[in-house]
Order: sequence, then structure tokens, then C-alpha cells
Amino acid sequence: MVFPAVDKEPVMSEPKSLSFHVPAPAVRPGGTPDFSDVKISRAGEAPCAHVIELAERNLAAAEDRIRRLQAFRDRLSAQIAKWKGKTTCTAGGLCEIINSADLPSD
Repeated sequence: MVFPAVDKEPVMSEPKSLSFHVPAPAVRPGGTPDFSDVKISRAGEAPCAHVIELAERNLAAAEDRIRRLQAFRDRLSAQIAKWKGKTTCTAGGLCEIINSADLPSD
């Protein structure tokens, strides 16, 4: 792991000016709005299949996120176990615990 020199000034780019954008409305007041892209079920037809599909996709995404968080928790827990008792710092002021960490950057 490479660390920038501690005594160097940070390099900053020129600040960007602030801007604000208001998009033009699709329909002006008094105009006729177009709702052709809005899906409305016919009378007596419930959108249950679509709702279930959306819920299943959200569930799969949540389960994937939980799996990745559990893997990260396990890696972090293993690192903490390695770090216990190591409290020395180098003369350069770098923490050996951080310097020796082998956590992936995902």
C-alpha cells in the first residue's frame, strides 16, 4: 500500500462553478398531457404478476447485498483478530495495522 508523503500539500483542481438546471416540462399549462406510457390494467385485471416479479427482483438484490456484507464482516472479523495486540506505529507515523490490512477494495 502506498501512502503520499505526510508533509506535502494536497493538490486540488480548480473549483467548478455551481449550476442549476430546471428541465422543460413535457406539457405546458393548458396543454394535453400524454399518458400513453402509463400501464393501467383493464377492469378486472390485477397487476399481481408484475408486482411479484418486482418483489422477487428486490429480494434477490437484497439477498446478494446481505451475502456480500456477511463476507465483508467475516473478512473484517479475521483482520481484527490478527490486529489484536499490535499497537506499535512506525517512526513515520504510519499505523502498521492499516498498512498490513489485506481487505479487498470491493
